[in-house]
Amino acid sequence: MRKGVLFAQTKLSRYLGPLINLDETLAGISRRPAHLGFEVANICNAQCIFCGYATMDRPKAILPMDLFQKAVDEFDALGGGSIGFNPVVGDPLVDPQIIDRIRYARAKTNIGRIGLFTNGILIFRVGAKSLIGSGLDDVTVSIGGFDREAYHRVFRVDQWDAVYRGLLSLAEENASAHRKIRIVIALRSDRPIRKALDTPAYRDLKRYPFELQFNLRHFDSWSGRIRPGDLSGTMRLKKSPPKKEPCSILYRVPKVLSNGDLTLCGCRDLNGDSELVRGNIREKTILEMWRDPRVEEIRKGFYSSILPRICQDCSMYEDLSFFRRERVRALLQGRTANREQRLG
Repeated sequence: MRKGVLFAQTKLSRYLGPLINLDETLAGISRRPAHLGFEVANICNAQCIFCGYATMDRPKAILPMDLFQKAVDEFDALGGGSIGFNPVVGDPLVDPQIIDRIRYARAKTNIGRIGLFTNGILIFRVGAKSLIGSGLDDVTVSIGGFDREAYHRVFRVDQWDAVYRGLLSLAEENASAHRKIRIVIALRSDRPIRKALDTPAYRDLKRYPFELQFNLRHFDSWSGRIRPGDLSGTMRLKKSPPKKEPCSILYRVPKVLSNGDLTLCGCRDLNGDSELVRGNIREKTILEMWRDPRVEEIRKGFYSSILPRICQDCSMYEDLSFFRRERVRALLQGRTANREQRLG
């Protein structure tokens, strides 16, 4: 049912897109961010064949707690929104203070949904019960397959047993807590979906509720750092799409990196040295960096094909359809509410 609704919204957005004026929406976001991401650690315990982590040049670090708290406090004072512990690279569970950080953010009045993206290797050590009780709303676990061989081919570490044990403990604890959090398993496989799922481990996990997302074919090159020969099986590199309007990521995924720098692209700013970095949270406020005049220049540059170097060959580019879908969704929900009101 949910997939059908999303499909209908996407179709409507495609047809209605040219008629939807986003000026007011984008102006509102330009005044303050509605989401704030944190790369609390740019240190990883996996070596995924599709990730640029191995080519990262910046120092490995864990974000100091005082900088994290400063950023959260400022974001909350601005009106808040959602928070994501989704690193550019690295894994948030490597951070020994991750539970304390989540609890700190959850205690704030204006912080909405809190999500975390992990490879799952340390779930069991951190503790599924601690994660579920920390205040998280969403946990996404990225895996390379549902068996040891497939996992090792893609993530290049022999950690499948730890991941599987962590996934099971997370699913079991969540079931006991009456599905307190949303669990997503993000499959990054080098095999067709039927083969990837035809394992005892997947059938065992299906006893519990979770969402399955998968990318079985199209992966980003990380600005040429990943080459076709680096991938395995059915995996292929995505082509860089035409960029005729600003990338929606530049409006919705600002991220505080592990050294305190804030980048407009929390997706592919691997070394944190692009012009998308607007300053450091130690020296500037979130609002100062977000409203930096250069930010709007970067966004508008897409209309005249003047793109930051990091964006030129990026295949992760997303046009503004994200916001058009949001407008269509709001329109449909408004009509449904009005209809129910009339019927009532």
